[in-house]
Amino acid sequence: MHSALNAPLKGSPLDAKDRDFLATLETRRKGIHSALCNNFDTATAMNHLFALIRKCNEYLSSTSSTLLLRSALYYIQKMLKVFGIEEKQVSSSSDNAPLLDTWCSFRTEVRKEAIKSKNTNILNLCDKVRDEDLPKIGVRVEDDGKTAWKLGNPEEIIAAIEEKKRVAREQALKKKQSKRADLVKKITNYKNWAANPNDLFKEYPKPENGIIPTIGLDGKPIGKKQGQKLEKLYKTAIKNNELYKAELAKDSEFLTKLEEQVHQLDKEIEEMKN
Repeated sequence: MHSALNAPLKGSPLDAKDRDFLATLETRRKGIHSALCNNFDTATAMNHLFALIRKCNEYLSSTSSTLLLRSALYYIQKMLKVFGIEEKQVSSSSDNAPLLDTWCSFRTEVRKEAIKSKNTNILNLCDKVRDEDLPKIGVRVEDDGKTAWKLGNPEEIIAAIEEKKRVAREQALKKKQSKRADLVKKITNYKNWAANPNDLFKEYPKPENGIIPTIGLDGKPIGKKQGQKLEKLYKTAIKNNELYKAELAKDSEFLTKLEEQVHQLDKEIEEMKN
């Protein structure tokens, strides 16, 4: 039951604050163990558990060890199982409100610290509690801005969470598909811009002076308005060609790398569809 706390701690040395927190973990663990051995004194055990959660919140107010927090979180989860919180649906009794309020507050602070430290393991654990453990007992937790919980039918909560995940997957898929389309368009543009602007009108009869055609493909003189359009087209081609050359100067393999990104997105999109 207490393996998470008894496991050896690895990583950077613990400072005074960490040692104090670790000592509190051990004290509360022993208190809970003693209470449960004393004819299963639930009230005393829960008091120790609440005190431990409050200590966790206090510990989170400053720089803290994610390893110690993870140990505490594992232990608290295990004790909640001991008290049956993952084996039966929570009733609407107000007796459960303090526990759920405190638990959600603790989870919120742990999640904030995990985001700050980019600890994906703890973030995944927080998500598991929200999406798998609590729904089974009829508790739905929302992380929209301020974390809040609601009681409900477990099957309905689980179905709602699955639907939310489905919508999120669809949105993520569309986002990747849009990114792929943008990359393909970008690659196509750069390949077109690589062409010499002076070759833009090579199919037209060559003018006596300059680059802009004066005679159309039909052999008739080009009017002033049409000539202005061709001149604008030529200037745009020069500008785009300069953009291409600038990218090429920075990285001669930039087009290949963009194409590799497209191939990687193709793989990710295919995985998301399966």
